[in-house]
Amino acid sequence: MREGCYAVYRGKEYRASISPEIKDKDIIMLITDDISELNNGFTKGFYGITKKVKRKELETAYDIKNYVIYKGFQFQVSDIKNCEVLIYSNCWTDCQTFNMDTTDKYTYHKWICINDVEKMLEKKEPLWEFVKTE
Repeated sequence: MREGCYAVYRGKEYRASISPEIKDKDIIMLITDDISELNNGFTKGFYGITKKVKRKELETAYDIKNYVIYKGFQFQVSDIKNCEVLIYSNCWTDCQTFNMDTTDKYTYHKWICINDVEKMLEKKEPLWEFVKTE
């Protein structure tokens, strides 16, 4: 399950973040597990295999969130393990309707069987001033 910040650089998708130790917020850190990227200017370091690029070098960047449709309602996904999906909501009505557990004030979750999921969705929202194209 892909989730979080991603960027497309030279036609390839990478996990991405604004590097915490760089004060220039125009520098984006690309992150990969692909060791062959060491041949493409990536280096091995504290955060894994990374490369710092300027924001203008990216084709696009987006934040990915995963959702499911369960009993006709849409919920965001927190985790998937052993044929189960952890869904959550910030709505008290959802908590009552679906017998969800309270994890935090105004946050409710429940493990459901993946077979009970009607549909899985991945939504992308633009990041760092990129415009939505989908």
